[in-house]
Amino acid sequence: MDAYLAPGHIHITDELKGKYDEAKKSITVFIDDFIQSGFQNYDRLYEILCSLKSASVSDNPKLPTLKKIYETTQLDLTKKINEAFVLCIDLISQSNCYYKAIDVLTALDRQLKRGLRYHLLMNELSFDCQRMIQEWKYEQRKIEDEMDFDRSNSEEKMKKWSSLMDGLDPKSEGLFTNLSRAWVQLKSGTTYHIKVRELHKKAIDRSSRGLKALENSDYRTLQECIDFLDLIDRNLGKHVPIASRESEASRQRALGFFLDICKKAHVIMESNNRNDIEKIFKDYRDIVLNLPFITASDEGKKAFSLTNQLMHDALVKDISNMKEYLESFDFAKFYSKVISTRKFGSFLADHCTLLHECVKTSDGLHHIEHFAILNIPPSSNQSDVERAYRSLSKRYHPGKTGINDSAMFRKVKEA
Repeated sequence: MDAYLAPGHIHITDELKGKYDEAKKSITVFIDDFIQSGFQNYDRLYEILCSLKSASVSDNPKLPTLKKIYETTQLDLTKKINEAFVLCIDLISQSNCYYKAIDVLTALDRQLKRGLRYHLLMNELSFDCQRMIQEWKYEQRKIEDEMDFDRSNSEEKMKKWSSLMDGLDPKSEGLFTNLSRAWVQLKSGTTYHIKVRELHKKAIDRSSRGLKALENSDYRTLQECIDFLDLIDRNLGKHVPIASRESEASRQRALGFFLDICKKAHVIMESNNRNDIEKIFKDYRDIVLNLPFITASDEGKKAFSLTNQLMHDALVKDISNMKEYLESFDFAKFYSKVISTRKFGSFLADHCTLLHECVKTSDGLHHIEHFAILNIPPSSNQSDVERAYRSLSKRYHPGKTGINDSAMFRKVKEA
């Protein structure tokens, strides 16, 4: 530059001064662009900073002193980087998420290593870039370790995930509006979609577990899987919409299975061998007791009521047939019908009464309620009661399981 400013190059000097004035005005623009890009767009700014630093030490009197301009630029750049760091802190505080902030500081650290540190007032920088990156990565790992949905406090953990995903979502509005949403979306969008895939997999895995539970007649586990999917849907539905679909699909599969059982029960009630109901009653009962959404649906409620009515009608019909055989003095048929009806009636008295007590307690049958709590039929003997009590008291004892279910423990003890 000094060579061009010789007395014989006046016209070049004027041209360079014009470009210099234009460049001086654009310094702030390049600094802002650097900050807004999340410390990405650095090349042009780096050229300007190097030129300013070099020119600021020139002794040529034809150029205005650039040292002050360079020092002002250093101060401005350092100040804006500090402000960006404060924005990172605010973002973490609001979203409980470190990903975006880590990405931004990682980009800054990369530029510092490329030479930016030589143009900053490092003693004025309010943070240690590498140390903060390590601290934030550690804090983020702690958050992720806490988000094991298969353990306790699933609801609270889901809410943390919701906050985290809202912070990561490229479409969300946050404090990074001044740090180029385009770049932040690009960087955090990658992390966001990784987390979406993780949650998507959790939903699919839980849905598959529920399907397996249905095949194995483990209806309690099926309900737990559906509850888990509903939990994801309530807290993270906008990020993982498949949870809602899988929950509904699980309900429909279970409802279809229940309706098939009811149809089989109807066929049995129309046949001459009512006692075949014992083969399918366990599934019928367990579905009703463990999958409350079945009888909450119109279709399930209708099938449940119809099946109960058909069993009642079948018993009434058998009793009527007994009377007919007795009146016609057909004692062989009467005896055979008495045996089959007694067995069928005893089964209904034990199992259906217990089922209905579990579904809805009858004020007139408090002793049946006790059997329902112990999950044994009313015909159970003393040893059956004691065995059921020992099993359930172990399950619900707060001191042994750590589960705060003292109310249920008291009910078991009273029963």
